[in-house]
Amino acid sequence: MMLQCATDLYYINVKMLALELWPNFQQLPEEQVKVAPQANPFQEGNDVILIPMHVDGNHWCGIVIDFRAESRGITIFDPSQEKTGKYYDVCKAKLMEQYGELYHLLHVKKETKSRQPDMASCGVAVLMFFECKIRGITLLPKPSVAFMRFMRSRYLLKCTL
Repeated sequence: MMLQCATDLYYINVKMLALELWPNFQQLPEEQVKVAPQANPFQEGNDVILIPMHVDGNHWCGIVIDFRAESRGITIFDPSQEKTGKYYDVCKAKLMEQYGELYHLLHVKKETKSRQPDMASCGVAVLMFFECKIRGITLLPKPSVAFMRFMRSRYLLKCTL
């Protein structure tokens, strides 16, 4: 489910992560839940593709495929920064399975500059990662729990407007 911006960036509809951000989301009437039309993210005009990945049924990671000349590559972000790297490994395996040729053509790197402050903010951290990549700004290295609550509310408001 994707939407297209005016800048030819494709981004994932925030409502995909709304259930994690707001547990009562599933109780909304069907007519209030809008679904973005499916699109082909690999069209010629797309510069950036954002992929939220739900891992092990309880964790969100983020993947950015960037085709812009100045930042070309694939970036994988695990907000928990798991020491064993198991979430990175799952993301890499899924990328190779789905986009094998692309995976081998582009440089793959891990985003390790930020870590979620608690066990319940991985979805919000992934949304922040996507926003920072699109805007070209640096992720906060150690966001506080209060900051994550603020960002959760901010993204939720963006879903409902």
